[in-house]
Amino acid sequence: MEKYTWDIPIRKKYAHKIDNESIIYEWGIQCSEGWKKIIEEFLTNLEILDTYNNVKIFQIKEKFGKLRIYLTNIPTEIENTVYELIKITEDESAFICEVCARHSKIRTINKFLTTVCDKCLGLLPVIKPCKKCKGNAQVSLYSEGVYVCGCIKDYCNSLPICGTDSEKNAILAWNKWVDEN
Repeated sequence: MEKYTWDIPIRKKYAHKIDNESIIYEWGIQCSEGWKKIIEEFLTNLEILDTYNNVKIFQIKEKFGKLRIYLTNIPTEIENTVYELIKITEDESAFICEVCARHSKIRTINKFLTTVCDKCLGLLPVIKPCKKCKGNAQVSLYSEGVYVCGCIKDYCNSLPICGTDSEKNAILAWNKWVDEN
């Protein structure tokens, strides 16, 4: 599971809404930066609705090509409005590139639904079966700011193709390796 850093200012601003038992506390917002604006708009509107600060953010992530927002402790009196706000935000994400925020659409890439524009489509890593363990080999975040290409199974340790501080450079190197092999 990748841990992004672009969301740190958002998580600090809304720390009072994040329970330390939640997934967002541990892993942050689990999507790319292209959806940052609609996430911030959602949280701003949530603050206006939740005047007593009861609602807690459990998780914000990408799933099936759309943004998914999970909350807890929603008071009954604002429940319908909050769920409508979630639906509007999630539906809006289906037309915004998760990477760069341009107009987009949901596509199937490497058997996964994702929302990327035509320009960012070439920046997605190609998933290739690992020859050693038959797991998925791809680009992933190894540690803070270090991206690696290779098998994602912890025990495999095959295909150490590259290590870089840029996700884009890692994806480009990975896609080149896939084309050559």
